[in-house]
Amino acid sequence: MIWDGTHTLHTNWGTPPTEVFPTRVRLALKIQADSIRVYPLDEKGRPLAHFETYTPDDQGQFRVILDQVADQTVWFGIEAFGGSTRVAGRNHSGIQPEDFWVSRNYPNPVTVGASGFRGTTVNYFLPAPADIRIELVNILGQRLFSKHFYRQMEGSHQFVWQGTDENGNLLRSGVYFLRIFYRTPQRTDEKVRKILLFNGQKID
Repeated sequence: MIWDGTHTLHTNWGTPPTEVFPTRVRLALKIQADSIRVYPLDEKGRPLAHFETYTPDDQGQFRVILDQVADQTVWFGIEAFGGSTRVAGRNHSGIQPEDFWVSRNYPNPVTVGASGFRGTTVNYFLPAPADIRIELVNILGQRLFSKHFYRQMEGSHQFVWQGTDENGNLLRSGVYFLRIFYRTPQRTDEKVRKILLFNGQKID
């Protein structure tokens, strides 16, 4: 559904609203789950990089805040944990992607040294147990960082990059690419995400 900024909803998913009046909405949700994850969606229904996790209060309700100003979107998705479907060693009742999926990193651009900087985060989903290799390369294709996860369980995962190379050295300002390789006995795949890094130096 598309909100045109007044009082009308349109069932025309995939088209941006003609006008958005940003609001901050508080919801009380009754869901059979141990926790839920709420994440903003783009105009095509694809999850953006960041999310918020909620647990129920003493009344069994999830108190959710949807902030259209901060998230710059009018669409949100909900993922519930603690239901009837078994995923990655835990009960899971949320709707998951059916294939290997990698979010855009958030925040991006990445400003190293900024107040509260905790790295940039990429979320990814594995439809089956897989070997995962994460590499960071520069615009020349030179590998600066590499990390392996062998036989990582199916389900949702998260990786945080701190703006450093393999030796822990902060990288120069510039454009970098995060490559995530997925491998099972049946198939291989690769996703690439572009990262713009600022650390007070001149951009290369």
